[in-house]
Amino acid sequence: MLATESQRSYPKYGIATLIVLLLFIGVPYLLITFDPGAGDDLTVAGEVIASPTGITYTAPAGWDQRDVPGAVVLRKGAAIIELRQMPWTGTPAELYADNGKKLGEATKVISLDDPSPTTINGMPAVEGKIHMVINGADTSGYMVAATNGTDGLVADLFGPLLDINQLRDEYRQVLSTLSISAPELEQ
Repeated sequence: MLATESQRSYPKYGIATLIVLLLFIGVPYLLITFDPGAGDDLTVAGEVIASPTGITYTAPAGWDQRDVPGAVVLRKGAAIIELRQMPWTGTPAELYADNGKKLGEATKVISLDDPSPTTINGMPAVEGKIHMVINGADTSGYMVAATNGTDGLVADLFGPLLDINQLRDEYRQVLSTLSISAPELEQ
């Protein structure tokens, strides 16, 4: 028996969902379980890091730092700081809402606070708290969205509540030194 049009399964949203899951869950999950080995990739306090993604920041000590497609990911224990730059001409609040929506498509977002205005190294920004479930584990965090008129920057801190509360000052240190520029082009 041939399937009718309504009985066929199309991957209409499947590929987009898979990409969002990979960016927002897969990469951080892999980094949570990644063993940095002898610590060769750990950041040094005060080290200025210019990523090929166009993100520059001053590192706190002892974070495992990785450049992944479209992001910089820092990991310490079970906590993750993810820094992403993208073209954006809207407001920081719109970027925050857009990022929250994408997270909601990839995870079970339990709550996303209304953002509060702030600045990140001179860029207008908003910040809020987020609580979600990733792979069955309760995860809490902070999300900051900043814009410079042509680009947007999203900086997330995720992890178990105890870890993110202990590491919030280091997250703030990264935020206070963030800047964005054009990403390096691959040769």
